[in-house]
Amino acid sequence: MHGSACSASSRLPSDNPPTPGNRLLDAGTLYGTLFRSAIADDVDSNCGGLINYPFRSGEFLAGLSEGRPLFARGPEARMSLGNFMRAQLFGAFSPVKIGMDVMTKDEGVAVDSLVGHGGIFTTPKVAQKILAAAFDTPIKVMATAAEGGAWGMAVLADYLWHADQPLDEYLDSRVFSDAVSTTEEPDADDVAGFEEFFDRFRKGLPMEHAAIASIPLETK
Repeated sequence: MHGSACSASSRLPSDNPPTPGNRLLDAGTLYGTLFRSAIADDVDSNCGGLINYPFRSGEFLAGLSEGRPLFARGPEARMSLGNFMRAQLFGAFSPVKIGMDVMTKDEGVAVDSLVGHGGIFTTPKVAQKILAAAFDTPIKVMATAAEGGAWGMAVLADYLWHADQPLDEYLDSRVFSDAVSTTEEPDADDVAGFEEFFDRFRKGLPMEHAAIASIPLETK
């Protein structure tokens, strides 16, 4: 969700020159503020009844041949900035949660911990805390996490020069040995809240199918 948007800037309100009460915000500050609202003290652990579908394209595990970004809520849902942003992040991890449940619950694979990687971890702690809740698993995030694919490609290129060494040994001895990282343990309330959200997410998938059928892929 950070991605290339981090190079942009935002002005509040738009088209007015910056003044002490109307300052130019860099995207890092803007997104950081929005992300942190998702774990503020006043949010509901289950997003207050809000549902978000992030699909811009098809998703095999969700049974979708195409995607339509979709946000929905009931009339009595607790709409707030924090709950809205929390629903955005919960929704972003829900497709991965479908696959993770297949692996852990259906196939019985035991997971001790996971390493988070990608631009969504640019803002410290927020996405890490939510992913820990989604998978009910400790999540480690390294200082290089926000570099995403570029960092991973560099590691793979370097491994070509050390291919005589098993990959796990190479990673432990050369890549991760001096890596600065933090680990976020799953919070019980967050785990329960994510499970409630995820149950609504899966039950509401017919809405996504209806959106695909009724909203053209390209609107001219």
